[in-house]
Amino acid sequence: MKSIHLIRLDLSDSAARVLQEKVGDLLLHATRKKHEYFVTPLSLQKLASLKISHRILKNLHVEDLPVEIIYPYQSTLFDPPQEDAIVEVKAFAMAQRRGHQKMRVLYWARSRQHLDGSFQLDRPGGKRAYRWSFTKEGAKVLRLEDKFPKIIQRIRDPETKVLLSFGSGGVRLFAHPALMKFIDLLGLTSSVREVWGSSGGAVAGLMYAMGVPPADIEKEGYNLYNNRYSLRFSPSKMEVLINLLSDTFLPTGDHLLKGFLDCQNALGFMITKHLSRRRKARVPFYCIAYNLREKRNEVLTPERVPKNVYVTPTFHTEALDAVIASSSIPILYVPKKILRGKTEHVYVDGGTTEEVPLISPYRKWIRDRLHFRDTSKKLLIIAVNLFPAVSSIPMFSHWAIQKLPAFRLLKLSANYADLIRQARIDEQKGHLTRDRDVTLWELVLPVKGLNVLNPKSIPEIIQTAQHSFLKQLLAIEAGL
Repeated sequence: MKSIHLIRLDLSDSAARVLQEKVGDLLLHATRKKHEYFVTPLSLQKLASLKISHRILKNLHVEDLPVEIIYPYQSTLFDPPQEDAIVEVKAFAMAQRRGHQKMRVLYWARSRQHLDGSFQLDRPGGKRAYRWSFTKEGAKVLRLEDKFPKIIQRIRDPETKVLLSFGSGGVRLFAHPALMKFIDLLGLTSSVREVWGSSGGAVAGLMYAMGVPPADIEKEGYNLYNNRYSLRFSPSKMEVLINLLSDTFLPTGDHLLKGFLDCQNALGFMITKHLSRRRKARVPFYCIAYNLREKRNEVLTPERVPKNVYVTPTFHTEALDAVIASSSIPILYVPKKILRGKTEHVYVDGGTTEEVPLISPYRKWIRDRLHFRDTSKKLLIIAVNLFPAVSSIPMFSHWAIQKLPAFRLLKLSANYADLIRQARIDEQKGHLTRDRDVTLWELVLPVKGLNVLNPKSIPEIIQTAQHSFLKQLLAIEAGL
């Protein structure tokens, strides 16, 4: 059980302050009594290692302290503080305590910007900019559930089928956990009937459907940012040059179709390390992929698929195979081959035809009701549109690539693809709005300038989603 300690130091207050300044990983929280301080075990160990004379007056269990950590709604989608930081702030709160009052500490987020009445505190030696403030007992603090009563009521409506749809977007997939956190923190996970994803949205969607905590999915983003995986999201300039030169001088080849990179092993490792202990999805999962052999959009799912029910071809597929098929961006990645019966099918990115799954889940709902597989009267789709732009990939701006004969066609194709993809999303949204029984709540990631394949943009993507999604959800709540 975690504890904090009330100690007595045989040092003057000024000497104690000098000691803290010189020793970076030591925090002494002064009380109103001379020479008495609250410390955590980390600081106590440091005092012992420095052989500074001290006496332990009390050992207090953290769980029994009259200190409450409160998470106001503004902070809920951000990274939660680590346990060692919480213990430290409780020790600080005990030092500030007067009489028998109960201390209430608000956690705001990690921020180096000063907020009125707030303070920054982490464990001894820690550099995480956790920001806190004290609030009086009895003061009204709005929690997440207090701000979204209408959204909660709508999602819990037993006559409404609720599904989450996560759009494609390369490394922008790490924006999706912001919505996942919102659903989990409001206790609405059990009301979500299906999870859909396309490309990067399929990666995040599968992990969430299998029960991986949203914070762990975000952590994988930081792992990629810190180069802890061998997974590359974009080819080197040399790979691009070789591929394009081959296509220029050997025009009968299919080098562009073959792709630059094979993401199967690295992506598979990232996913399976979380799924190895989770054999069954807590929420049914579906993803979109484009079948090059059949020249059509398909739905792949690890769920059992009934025969002769769905309009969009839907196939039972191993979860990992389905996600990799949905994530194989044309030109950049090697297409995924899946053997079904005696026939080998070749798949590329689901975003090729359905960047944000909207029409496919809608058609499935219609057919399920027609065949008495679903009795819900209404459909609510909560979708995330990441607005990826293939034409923003850095390889298009390299001077050597721009000199190649194939470049203009490739660049033009990328520009047209971006326009067509967004027009297709708008058309699909319009189709849904014509059905009065269907509601679409769309969250948009407002970061159009960041490269969708650059892992160095991941922290900004995560933080932008945390800020902007909360504002957009508040707007949805206000409109209900």
